Amino acid sequence: MADRKEPMRPFDYSDYESQLMDHDYIRMLQRPRARFFKDCKKVLDLGSGPGVFLDLLKEAGIEAVGVDRSEAVVEKAKRKGLRVIHSDLLEYLCKTEDKYDGIFCSHLLEHLPFGEVVRLIEEIAARLLPGGTLVFVFPNPGSIRLHLFGFWRDPEHIRFYTGSLIASVCQHYGLKMEYSNEEEDPNRLEVPRFEPLSIPSPGKGWRSFFQKRDGMESLLQEFNRGVEAFNQKMEKFSEALNKIWSRDDEVLLVLRK
Repeated sequence: MADRKEPMRPFDYSDYESQLMDHDYIRMLQRPRARFFKDCKKVLDLGSGPGVFLDLLKEAGIEAVGVDRSEAVVEKAKRKGLRVIHSDLLEYLCKTEDKYDGIFCSHLLEHLPFGEVVRLIEEIAARLLPGGTLVFVFPNPGSIRLHLFGFWRDPEHIRFYTGSLIASVCQHYGLKMEYSNEEEDPNRLEVPRFEPLSIPSPGKGWRSFFQKRDGMESLLQEFNRGVEAFNQKMEKFSEALNKIWSRDDEVLLVLRK
């Protein structure tokens, strides 16, 4: 009898995280965000994944614990000496008695339908100490680049959320907005412009050339008016393009209880 092959393990999200995510790039993006927790004594990282942000907090000397639903990813993080709890995030928040003066939640909201986002924020508010810091990071629906090149690479993304919507839910649960980058435009494009032509100073050959020919100077003036009209149209076009192109790929919200 021929040997039976062992059934292949199904592909799951941990495979996507380990094979297709650029952890060095994520670390570069996340590094500046550790500063928001510099005065915290205990930080919770929700959806901590392989522990990129936990590692940055550890380097900064900040005590932190992560929670992630993937057992395989949690085990990888633990092997790096990080403290991570294997649990469904909402279940953990509902059951734990622990409270934190800092909570970090990066690229989780877009995986949830709106009803679960509201529940998540409600439970986060209950776990955050008075004066504590909450930081949300999630894809920016104002970034056309993300619509075209990034958002749907993740097999579990459900929908975009605007920063203003998430901020309004947070405010309902007693969390005050301190900073939002939603309207910033770090990828702003420069406006291309043409410079008008000018007649050389007296004594130069080109000035005498124009003056000797009837209508050439007025033709040049008409041409320059056309150049200015073109520049004005380009400014309007560039402004319209920048409204959809220049926004940051991520929304960053910093809130305080």
